[in-house]
Amino acid sequence: EARPRSMDDTATVCVTAMFSNHPPVSCCVDIFIPGVPAILECSLQAPTVYANHAEGRYDPMPFPLTVTAFNRGGTATQAVWGTVYLPRGLHLAGPDAPNRYSKSFPPAQIQPEASASLTWMLLQAPADTATVHRIPVTVRSANADSTQCEIEVTIPALPNPRFPFVLQPGGATDFCQGDSVRLDAPTGYVSYQWSTGDSTASITVRASGDYFCTVRDSAGWLGVSDTVTVTVHPRPRPHLVLQGSVPKCPEDTVTLDAGAGYFSYRWNVGGTQRMLMTSDAGDYFCTVMDVNGCTGMSDTITVTELPSPAPPVITRNVDTLRTVAAATWQWYRNGQAIPGAIADHHVLTQTGLYRVEITDVNGCHAMSDPFDVQVLALRDPARLVDRFDVYPNPGDGHFTVDIALRRTEPLRMEVVDALGRVVYRVEKPALRDLRMEIDLRAEAPGLYFLRVSAGTVRMSRKLLYRGGQR
Repeated sequence: EARPRSMDDTATVCVTAMFSNHPPVSCCVDIFIPGVPAILECSLQAPTVYANHAEGRYDPMPFPLTVTAFNRGGTATQAVWGTVYLPRGLHLAGPDAPNRYSKSFPPAQIQPEASASLTWMLLQAPADTATVHRIPVTVRSANADSTQCEIEVTIPALPNPRFPFVLQPGGATDFCQGDSVRLDAPTGYVSYQWSTGDSTASITVRASGDYFCTVRDSAGWLGVSDTVTVTVHPRPRPHLVLQGSVPKCPEDTVTLDAGAGYFSYRWNVGGTQRMLMTSDAGDYFCTVMDVNGCTGMSDTITVTELPSPAPPVITRNVDTLRTVAAATWQWYRNGQAIPGAIADHHVLTQTGLYRVEITDVNGCHAMSDPFDVQVLALRDPARLVDRFDVYPNPGDGHFTVDIALRRTEPLRMEVVDALGRVVYRVEKPALRDLRMEIDLRAEAPGLYFLRVSAGTVRMSRKLLYRGGQR
């Protein structure tokens, strides 16, 4: 047997068998003993209620109902709550009237093997017949299973001479939270006693519950009203959900969702749909109405906007177009994206209308004005190399080398690291055009140098390997 404990533990249990003709044999096992959480039990106490025929009342009335919660576990509880479920005819009285059926125990925690108590005051109007009420109470905590206990309370008959009367509501008894209704008893009686504890001829009701009043006339006779049920509907409290990211780029759109299940929607910027799409910065909230006709306002979401990057400017040097620094680039020719043209420069091979789109560090985009290329640069006939491009550079270790020569020459190409170590080498027979891929992904990210020999011409390029998926 293990005593309750708050933490998990493991006990090692061994059994040894002894023999007269064999060495002892031991067998062991580890037994996991889980920590015992809080374990709630409860009990209920209520006094005996007597009928005081001489004074036409019950004694005691209202009467206390006390629940005691016990923690039989090995861990202290979190906050403990009790909820009473009243049968027809019984009502909350005193500070719990009219509808404080649930409330928390003092103290905030119940330690192991300790207890705490909670009391409600209950009230019943005088009745001609005795009534046996079965009253259940539920005790719960966030870190323990709930428990329920029940008690029987007998309210005896009180056939005192009395007269009935009808309460007069001053408006609807079904309304939204924040509104109220006045209940009026007839005037002219010596005393008034409402189920709420009030002693005036009229009361103002703002909470759901059952309400009645007892009065006495000048002869001491007791009168009991009918019971008026008031229903107060909570106002909706929608919570806005943002679809998209904030702050946003100027060209982006975000969607605000006020939630499903409401009868109508009204946004502060206009619009009567559940969802609002906007590309404007500002404060947004929504007023909704539910099926009970109750209105409520959502929380407010502030949509902010990032500054738009300045449109990039294109410059030309011979047959190379260049633009500003950015996070990423994409070049276009005649409105179509150029495959692989994702560097801060682009080598022209065709005439056309060129543009470049940049992305800044925030992910916002900007497009350049068109740059018209009507002629390509004249090349020196004595020059051997027409084109020598490496892309993407910087890259993830996978580079493309594009070389065009004006005449056929043998070509040798090698890649060395910053220490001069050759990590890649290739030699080609006589050729004029070469486009091939170099894969450095097996090497460590860093700075490398591409060296190319074509006839008597020597060329080099820096390769920046940023690293990536291998």
